[in-house]
Amino acid sequence: MTSITLAGTSRRSPQPARAARLIKRAMEPVLVWRARARDRGELARLSDRMLCDIGMTRLDAEREFRKPFWRG
Repeated sequence: MTSITLAGTSRRSPQPARAARLIKRAMEPVLVWRARARDRGELARLSDRMLCDIGMTRLDAEREFRKPFWRG
């Protein structure tokens, strides 16, 4: 751990926390994309009756699961 001493006080360097925030921010879109791909795959496997229960038609479901993972 890196320490910086200023006026008799010891403080941790902000670099590890900053790096962790940057990594987290970089990973957020990837996690969203994975969730979309998973959810769309599940939608594709639903029966027509199940789709009707959630207010969708087969055509609606097909439009949704044919979208690329990066499109919301």
